[in-house]
Amino acid sequence: MLIAYASENENGWEYRDINELTAAAPSVASKKALIDFLIRRHGEAGAVAQFGLTGGRREMLKNWKIVNLDRKDICDFIAETSRYYHRIVRDLFRKYDPEHLWFGASHCGGQADEWIYAAAEFTDAVMLNEYDIYALWTNRLMPKLRELDKPFFITEFSFVCDRRGMRHYNSGNTVRDERARGLCYRHYTEQKAADPLCIGFGYFIFFDQPVMMRSLPMGENFNFGLVDCTDRPYDEMIAEVKRSNARLEAVHAGRETPFRLENPEKLLFSNQKRKLLADFLPDSSSKFITVDKTNAQEFSAAASSG
Repeated sequence: MLIAYASENENGWEYRDINELTAAAPSVASKKALIDFLIRRHGEAGAVAQFGLTGGRREMLKNWKIVNLDRKDICDFIAETSRYYHRIVRDLFRKYDPEHLWFGASHCGGQADEWIYAAAEFTDAVMLNEYDIYALWTNRLMPKLRELDKPFFITEFSFVCDRRGMRHYNSGNTVRDERARGLCYRHYTEQKAADPLCIGFGYFIFFDQPVMMRSLPMGENFNFGLVDCTDRPYDEMIAEVKRSNARLEAVHAGRETPFRLENPEKLLFSNQKRKLLADFLPDSSSKFITVDKTNAQEFSAAASSG
């Protein structure tokens, strides 16, 4: 019954990781790899001059902060690192179990595209986590995945309501009511299933998360579930989910036309955003307006101590 291995979740590199890496201790292997990459590409003198340093590789290994690293250098180093990492892990799985597939990690929108594309060269399929009715991120990845002829698996997606103590999640997946959650499920899965490279879905999650959060102090408490925390099913949502689940194979095979919402934005709605914006943007439901949670933990700590 085993189909494939998945080795981790959302741990790929972001572009900003490279700036953080330059300030790491000289003993960090990834930092050494970055310095050696820059020296191979530009020569030691050229790399040192680019950052206004002296003393060659040893000086570059000391704590320093990139202020003008070329974007192409960043992208190419991330791709090289991803290939190095995924080649090693793939070969280990192939060595001990050559008869099964390896999907690697689930990727998310914060990661560098180059990390994902390089990983795809070594995995049997690409796993993607996306919480957005518009599928803006995965749609952007599709041309390259088609070029690589690489199947993809949507390993996380969901639609929520921010009511009865639950929070707004984001502007692309928080909707008006439980039936709207089901309709968005239909739209998202059937639109994706129509792609020949799509091989499946993993809905997140079966149960709602606890209103008091799954972990403190900054845990999640969202209405992700097909059932609530007391095992009561969301019947209106599940009715729509069942309609699509019965059709997905036919949609994928091209025998059925995929269900499509003509105006997905009409189903998007957040009580929290409505209250937040009521005074200066009444009735706004734009997907481009959201809550800024930057440094939320500091505000939480201040509120607790106050």
